[in-house]
Amino acid sequence: MLCALDFAPYPFDSHVCNLKISNQNDPVDLLVMVGSYQRRKQGAIENVLQYDIEYAQLNKDEQVQKIEGAEFSVVGVKVHMKRQVWSRNCNRHLHVLHTSGGFSSTS
Repeated sequence: MLCALDFAPYPFDSHVCNLKISNQNDPVDLLVMVGSYQRRKQGAIENVLQYDIEYAQLNKDEQVQKIEGAEFSVVGVKVHMKRQVWSRNCNRHLHVLHTSGGFSSTS
């Protein structure tokens, strides 16, 4: 999997990567690969990365790869990562500030 990640719009960055598996020995008229995926519960990796991660099937046109005039079957999944800017990060930081005495009023 190779993805071009653009962090220029940080902290509002979002990334889409396609994970593709193909067989380049047998053309699509001899072998059609079919795949599916099951979404697991959100785990610790999403919390560490501070991204909401969504998965989707590849589009029909992404399920065929053309090489030198031959077509080959492709299976895979599209991974969309969107940074959790306000949903979780700000609440977490505000909670830490509040519980550590970071908020104070001076009169």
